[in-house]
Amino acid sequence: MPLKHLEWDSELFGRRIARFEGHCFTGADAEATQRLCAERAIDCVYLLLDAADTASIAAAQRCGARFVDIRMTLEAPVSESEDRVSGHHAAGEIRPAAERDVPALRRLAAISHRDTRFYTDSRFDPDRVDLLYQTWIEKSCHGYADAVFVMDGADGTQGYVTCHLDEGPTGRIGLIAVGPDLQGRGGGARLLQTARGWFIRAGCGSWRVATQGANARALRLYQAYGFRTTAVQVWFHLWLEEGAGGRL
Repeated sequence: MPLKHLEWDSELFGRRIARFEGHCFTGADAEATQRLCAERAIDCVYLLLDAADTASIAAAQRCGARFVDIRMTLEAPVSESEDRVSGHHAAGEIRPAAERDVPALRRLAAISHRDTRFYTDSRFDPDRVDLLYQTWIEKSCHGYADAVFVMDGADGTQGYVTCHLDEGPTGRIGLIAVGPDLQGRGGGARLLQTARGWFIRAGCGSWRVATQGANARALRLYQAYGFRTTAVQVWFHLWLEEGAGGRL
């Protein structure tokens, strides 16, 4: 049974959390998940299913899983071609992150990812979700990401992007955020330019990013940079409660 206990999520949220790692979710998987969660005292299971796999989605819904997000994965060749996005007027320097940036990056992370599935699911304490992204950006600066770039504005740190090298090598954007003062002023485009340049120097042939299906602004930006959708998936959270067929 492809059910993996997630130690970091469990410690952060104070609930025992696991992730279903199979490619499809059947009625038999639902029964086995209920049983294993009861045996292991698991509180919540994350399920990521193909949006076209209606049978798996139906099985997840039948056992009480809640839809929380659409995950869009986009990919593009890495090239030095002329930018398709023009009119960048965002002021400020973009540079590699330094240790001194971590407090400001944590503050920005706490307000920058409010459209993600952890905020959508009311079972998660929003303050703990803030902490998730604060910890994520800090760990990225300490080696979880292969590179982190910071954008400075008139009032301090106003953006960041984290870069990862996957096999290939293929570039991957982890986190990207633009502060309120620079939103709509080309800040996101400038961060993508910087990340693309770093991936080119690292020898990547392509780069990818994942975002929320409801994040129209991000999707428009990625599409303007030549990204095309390669996968559409749906996130479900399955909570097991006392008296509801098992303990989650």
